[in-house]
Amino acid sequence: MSRARSADAEVVITGVGMVTSVGHRAWPAAAAMLARVQRFVEIDELLDREGEPIAAAQVSRFAEEDQPALAMALAAAAEAMGQSFPDAEEALERLRAWVSIDTGPLAGDGGAPPLGVSPWDRLRLAVPGLRVEPDSQLPTGHHAAGLLGLRAAVDRLRAGRADVCLVGGVDSLVAAVAALDADERLKTSYAPYGVTPGEAAAFVVLERAADAGARGGRALAVVRASGDASGPPWSWPPRQDGGQALCAALEAATRGANALRDRMTVVCDLNGEPHRSAEWGLGRSRVLRFAREIDLFHPADAVGEVGAATGALLLGFATFLLNRLFSPASDALVWTSSDDGPRAAVHLTRAPHPPV
Repeated sequence: MSRARSADAEVVITGVGMVTSVGHRAWPAAAAMLARVQRFVEIDELLDREGEPIAAAQVSRFAEEDQPALAMALAAAAEAMGQSFPDAEEALERLRAWVSIDTGPLAGDGGAPPLGVSPWDRLRLAVPGLRVEPDSQLPTGHHAAGLLGLRAAVDRLRAGRADVCLVGGVDSLVAAVAALDADERLKTSYAPYGVTPGEAAAFVVLERAADAGARGGRALAVVRASGDASGPPWSWPPRQDGGQALCAALEAATRGANALRDRMTVVCDLNGEPHRSAEWGLGRSRVLRFAREIDLFHPADAVGEVGAATGALLLGFATFLLNRLFSPASDALVWTSSDDGPRAAVHLTRAPHPPV
């Protein structure tokens, strides 16, 4: 496997894995999200402050697991790596893998580590032969983490510091309804602009395009550009400078992207909270005003608010859109905004092969 340094080496996504309330594998889940299929179910054990059941998007398959976040993460990671490397054990034993997992502050139960004490050991069991680099990351969760992890992965691949990067996240807000309700962020009869709690795990695999091509691997999307900026934490009404960070991230990700001028596909983390819509309005009018038409997708309509899994899930969904058999998009712009400040955007393009 080549480990040459190249500051401009093309980086591609070769694998996607997802576990959501509308599908336990990537492409079925993405197809359900595209169709806006919902599985929001009232859960009697989850009550709002007025004692009414709360609707949530729960992943029922893993609900009875001792560590549901761990089970979801391992399933999604194994699917992503299996898609990239069908003969995983033989192929991965020669690779240096860097992993960025975002778990979110709410994925654990009572403060317990959501992926256990040794997540890398668990990951090796789920993906036989995976050799994880010791400086792999397990950061604290927020929406933009998946996109920030992708940017770090691109830097590592281009610097020759990794052969394959696995970037993803897992989170559950289903068990955090009390905190959401206390902050008036939960969608209820008395707070109609809140979120519907959900849970999910999602991962993408990134490689240098030359390496993937040399082993006969199939690129699903090409990473063209990315950008991020730090802004103020969310507030309502929005701060006067609240849209500047998102605008900076969008501008960096779309600079020189002439293909986006006619029709743009945008995948984002709008989830029903008005401050997110306000920032998007500023970004649309200030940075993306050149786009004549925008197809806007926000998967939270289907899977609810999924916290730290958001960034990777949006990347996986955008990759699906670039590989649709009927009317595939040629470009996709993904953006996310974290509650605590970071905003990030990534520009993906369709890989040069027929859609699946």
